[in-house]
Amino acid sequence: MKHLFLIIFCFYTLSLVAQDDKKVAVFDPDGEVANGIKSIVREEISNAIVNTPSYTVVERTMIEKVLAEAQFQSKGLVDDSQISKLGKMMGADLVCYGSVVPLGNNFYISLKMVDVITAKVILQATGSTQQGTNDLIQVSQQIANKLVKNANYVPQQQVQAAPVKKNPLIKTPPGENSLLIAIRPDNKSELAKAIIDKITLRFGESYTIQVANQVSNGSVSYICGKYRAQYNCKHIALITLKESSKEVYYIAETLNTSTKRREGDPVKKVLKTKHLSTDEIINDLVDNFNHLLK
Repeated sequence: MKHLFLIIFCFYTLSLVAQDDKKVAVFDPDGEVANGIKSIVREEISNAIVNTPSYTVVERTMIEKVLAEAQFQSKGLVDDSQISKLGKMMGADLVCYGSVVPLGNNFYISLKMVDVITAKVILQATGSTQQGTNDLIQVSQQIANKLVKNANYVPQQQVQAAPVKKNPLIKTPPGENSLLIAIRPDNKSELAKAIIDKITLRFGESYTIQVANQVSNGSVSYICGKYRAQYNCKHIALITLKESSKEVYYIAETLNTSTKRREGDPVKKVLKTKHLSTDEIINDLVDNFNHLLK
């Protein structure tokens, strides 16, 4: 009888531990690369999460079922709020997704972890291979391990304290360190996604970062007014990006929504893709925001 009680107690204890595990839905990474490359990156992410205490991975059958029922494909999901909704449908606490961008014979990998309750990126890690597919597994392991190293992160609970009632006519001013990334004419190209990832990684500790879904043309005053109202942001990292097979032309500028003016002079450049890798182009552009975002 004592042995039976001990067995039941052990099973009960294990069930409580399992209930406390944080469930992570791992999506296939986006990118114009072979499916085999994406599978390697995804599996290394899953492996790192499984081997992290208090984390479990949502079954792929569940992920595929929800994506099919919601008529979504993991490819092209760049809106964190969309990814958050899908994660909730899968019963996940967190969603891990990212992209793999080809850099000549190498690959630039960017991974993010999103809290499904807040729809905010709470962890991010990036890296590049140096030997093409030969070190893909090693680099994927390193990036995945960096992503889940903060095992003490606790997602916000569904039940929260009642919000303090506020006068709806009084809008909370944006935080001094709130930053909106806006890329025009399209923020969904592979280069644009890599730039967004790099800016987020570079300035994520100093700024609360959001990404504009679409960017309108217009005067500085118009853009500042529109996006302050929509995103309640103080600063805008505005990038005009034009790509061709031979060159990349960009204008990098920061706007202050409070003054409705530019912060510093815009940086305009034409980079020859023949002489520069994608990674060098991204670094050149982001380095200019080091100067603009003082």
